[in-house]
This record gives sequence, C-alpha cells and structure tokens, in this order.
Amino acid sequence: MSNDIKKDKFAEKRAAVEGKSSGSLKLFVIGAAVVALAVASLVAYSRTGDKSGEAAKVQAATPVNESGVVVSFPLADFEGGQAKFYEHKTADSITVRYFIVKSDDGVTRAAFDACDACWPHGKGYSQDKKEMVCNNCQMRFPTSKINEVKGGCNPSPLARTVENGQLLIKVSDIEAGKSYFNLKK
Repeated sequence: MSNDIKKDKFAEKRAAVEGKSSGSLKLFVIGAAVVALAVASLVAYSRTGDKSGEAAKVQAATPVNESGVVVSFPLADFEGGQAKFYEHKTADSITVRYFIVKSDDGVTRAAFDACDACWPHGKGYSQDKKEMVCNNCQMRFPTSKINEVKGGCNPSPLARTVENGQLLIKVSDIEAGKSYFNLKK
C-alpha cells in the first residue's frame, strides 16, 4: 500500500473520530434513522389500527315498551341490518344483555349477548357487516343463523314473535338467560 493511500485512509478515520465524517457516513446514519422511524410508525399503527369488529359494540338501550310481561320493539327500528343491543335488569340485579338484528334474508332475530362457551368472560358479541363476532374467541356467525343454530359459541337464541309490525319478547324469556350474566357464580 502506498503512502498516499495510507494517508488518505488515516485522514478518513481521523475525520470520522473528530466528527468530520464523510458524506457516505452521514447518508448511512440518516438512512438508518429513517428506517427506524418507519418501523416505529408501523408498529404504532398496527397497535391502534382499525378493528371495526371490536369498535362495533353498541350502547345499551331501553326498549320502546316494557309492560312487565312483554318487551316490544317496532320492526322498522331494525331496517338496515345493524344489530341493536339492549339490557334488562332482573329483580335480583342481574343485567341480562341481548341483541336484535335483521339479517339479509329479511328476518328479525334476537339472541342473548352471550353463548354457552364464552359467557364466563362477559364479553358478548359485536357486529362486523353480516356477521356477529364473539368478542372473546373471535368466532364469526352469520346473522342469518341467529335463532337457528345454538350451542357452542353461537349466540344463545332468544325467543321472539312478530305481531302487528312489532317484535315481541317475553320478559320471562329474557330472564331465563340470566345465568349467562351472573358472573358471580
């Protein structure tokens, strides 16, 4: 190695140590910083990204008419297929949650906001388009199968009838599901 080459290498090392780095070193540092920032942004986005299934949880509502024997809801309230969630408080202070949804086959359906498998977790369901999603195990159920399929993680069916444009649910049927919501067991 010639003396000139040795001097150039020595001068380059000295400049790096003294903070007078070469242009390629500065580009490397800036590039590494940009990559680190991009990775940090990606991680932050993945933690806060859209989780529409979870965000779809609906507020509790009061039924239009609760006579003490039957709860009634206008069928027109369920046009559009968006599930609506309701609560009923029993005499022994257990809050029973249920939802009503009109599926794409035109049938208005009702189910407890719980299932035989995941009820002890008390997380219920949320809606993602035409499916109800268990907030505990993330299993998905088509809304057209609510009230038709039961057991396992399917939303537990809630008996209902339709009369004069109203969906009717007996309070006794609602209270029959209170064991799903008695989390003190």
